[in-house]
Amino acid sequence: MTKDDITYVVFFYSLVVASIIDRFFVIDRHKGHYGAGVGMTALLFLCGSEILYPLVNVGINTIIILCFSRKRWSGILSFIFTSAYLFYFRYYCFASSLTNMFMMSTTLKMMSVAIDHAKVNEFPKHNDDTEFQLTNEITFEHLIFYALHYIGLVGVPFYTYKTYSDYINLPFKHHSSDWQYKSWICVIDSFIVILGRQLLNYFWPFSYFLTDEFLEKRSIFYRIWIIYPLGFDFVLRIYNAFIMANIPCYISGLGAYPDFTKPECGHGPTINIEKMKMLSKENLHDVTFSYKTIENAKIKKVYFLMQFKKSIKYWNRTIQFWLYKYVFKMVPYNALKKPATMLFSSYWHGLQLSNLLSLFFVSLIIYIEERWENILKGKKFSSFHKCIRTVLKIHILYNLITIFISQEWNVIVRYQSSVYWNYIVILSLLLLSSFFVRP
Repeated sequence: MTKDDITYVVFFYSLVVASIIDRFFVIDRHKGHYGAGVGMTALLFLCGSEILYPLVNVGINTIIILCFSRKRWSGILSFIFTSAYLFYFRYYCFASSLTNMFMMSTTLKMMSVAIDHAKVNEFPKHNDDTEFQLTNEITFEHLIFYALHYIGLVGVPFYTYKTYSDYINLPFKHHSSDWQYKSWICVIDSFIVILGRQLLNYFWPFSYFLTDEFLEKRSIFYRIWIIYPLGFDFVLRIYNAFIMANIPCYISGLGAYPDFTKPECGHGPTINIEKMKMLSKENLHDVTFSYKTIENAKIKKVYFLMQFKKSIKYWNRTIQFWLYKYVFKMVPYNALKKPATMLFSSYWHGLQLSNLLSLFFVSLIIYIEERWENILKGKKFSSFHKCIRTVLKIHILYNLITIFISQEWNVIVRYQSSVYWNYIVILSLLLLSSFFVRP
């Protein structure tokens, strides 16, 4: 593992310790102070003087939210400022990757509060709807506590201000079920993932992928095949961050809601809101709780669903919720919704050519897949057909991951030229043939 990987692992395990202290030793009225204090300490320790960058982002957005809360354009103002400030930070400040992660987190949180708060004032008659239940109770103190809370400090899982407010004010955090079981499963999974990554990096290090020996002396079959261990290593790396980020949520109870409210990822409860509010501490012992609000990935579905579009919906789910609610739904023209969402996603991850290419091909793949879904609609598929489609999906997915992690254009071109741009050939054939095959 790289130095950054080790730092992230230590950071996540430190948050686990912080969440244990939070659950057993911090009283309710101090949980906001404690969460922000731990977050601030982590920022100071990991970022040093670079802590000023995310703090400026939080500070100016707080002014926008509190001083212009009666203006319906305050959400747009926050979006424009935060996007511009992220550009300045990325291309003029040259900060560390850790500071970049904290900036990404504060970007999501502050934009979401500003946009939701603007909606409350634009559509006051909908204040009782779950979509707008931010209320007008936002204070400077609570906003800072939300922005700097140690859970979600590196961007995942994203949770709304309302979810944070429910965590602070509702008694569910003390009665959430299965938190010990779920936490231990995550710890075990994390150790397995770390071990798997060590083996993958030992036998197929990414550094070898960049060498002349790999391109000149290895057979084309090996060059095509190597994207599988490299892609799997990348998936495991991100997946480990997801499951480690979930542990503090399970332990502290953040994002835990009664199962009868049918919570959705990122959003929280969708039904029986009033019934949930009427619950008291005395009648919580028999309630089953769900953590779907903060659970970020379902890796089995990512790999074993044969449809590409359905597979990626189970990856980085809380961020996808944010993109859908605060970008996709805000774009006024249907034709621009998907391109704008993909463009902002690339911008948020880092406006590099490799990111743009990866996300462009995601859109193209979904378009091709939808064409073939219409052609094959109503037909039954054999197990062999499903297997072929799943393998093809994974092959294309790993090519996109290879582009994403290569970053530099010359590295992308050298490798793809050595394997004859096979995934583009496959996509081109599928696209062209879809115009000639009848349903």
